Amino acid sequence: MDQPEKILVVEDEPLQRRSLRAYLESVGFQVIEAKSGEEGLEIGLREHPDLVLLDINLPGMNGFETCRSLKALPELSDTPVIFLSVLTDTSNLLEAFSSGGVDYVSKPFLFSEIKARVLMHLELRKRRRQVADSQKNLQDALAEVREEQRFLIKVNERLRQSEKTKSHFIDHMRNEINDPLGAILGLADEICDPRLPGELVWALANRIKAEAFHLDFQFRNIFCAAELEAGEASLSVAMVDVESVLRDVVTAFAAGAQEKGQTLEVHVAQGIGPFPTDAEKLRIILANLLANAIEFSPKGGRIDLRAFPQSEAMVIEVEDDGGGLSEEDVSIIFERFRQLDSGTSRAHKGQGLGLAVVKALVELQDGQILVDTEPGHGSTFTCRLPLRPQTGNPDTFAFDGNLFIFDEPHES
Repeated sequence: MDQPEKILVVEDEPLQRRSLRAYLESVGFQVIEAKSGEEGLEIGLREHPDLVLLDINLPGMNGFETCRSLKALPELSDTPVIFLSVLTDTSNLLEAFSSGGVDYVSKPFLFSEIKARVLMHLELRKRRRQVADSQKNLQDALAEVREEQRFLIKVNERLRQSEKTKSHFIDHMRNEINDPLGAILGLADEICDPRLPGELVWALANRIKAEAFHLDFQFRNIFCAAELEAGEASLSVAMVDVESVLRDVVTAFAAGAQEKGQTLEVHVAQGIGPFPTDAEKLRIILANLLANAIEFSPKGGRIDLRAFPQSEAMVIEVEDDGGGLSEEDVSIIFERFRQLDSGTSRAHKGQGLGLAVVKALVELQDGQILVDTEPGHGSTFTCRLPLRPQTGNPDTFAFDGNLFIFDEPHES
């Protein structure tokens, strides 16, 4: 059986070092660590890693010096070195490549990006060694180089898109976190004034609650999207009281709808009963669909939530009387960080993750999401979730998105 490829992580920050090690080992690599350039040289010479992930800002010998020293060792001269750093200016990029590095990943990084770059350079190293060992004829070698070039073009395009997505995400989240957090701090400062009348205190407290709710909702989407991106999302199926989950979500968003004078209606078919699904993920799906309907529906509008059984499945519909969508709009609304605002300013809240999260969670359950819409006539989002075998304790039931376990024996 082939030994797993060995990766040396040279990083002085313990948390990042440990997180990189945990992720790379979960992928299947053998990982060794060093917290300084000097230690990295010593371990590299002893362990002969297949690839090095190297931080630039190291104590003592920095990353550039460490890379040159590694490349000077005959045993490591062809070992690919990928730099990790928050420094992204041109001079640092040039220094990274001139010192012998093969790639550069800016912090904060996506684990999926690290994995793609590591696999790419390990594959390239493997192919180079195969060419050197086999010494095939020139035509075979040229054909292999051309294939590698096509492979690199495709991978670099994916990495470019990944970098663009990461930058887009950071830009969006800076506002999505700072704006409500700043509002909460400002309102909390005002509410501490003992001279405020009770009615104003009540109003400020409700505003703080609304901003905190918005912040919590965004964080839940972010964490869910991160789990999905890392391939770590899994299902915990229990018997779910669907009606209680729907009404709990409606209650949570009622203040936002009331502020716009909108009417929320819940219709649950009697035959649906407790349904085997993941309560938490069902709540996230419903919350995002309802938040989307409230945000894009007009003042005084009506929003209907419906749940009913249909041939070994549960169907959930969220209907609004907003402006509707064109075919072009429907083709992009489930993409991450895509919103339908035009121009340089954004008219709607959110970072464009909600519908992407909904689609991913529905498909995680082997379900399907459809949109029935046309411009000027509102939209209906339909989720079809198939029956799934229950996991874990068979006496587990879920109400309002919470799990309850009953251990009492049943009568036979």
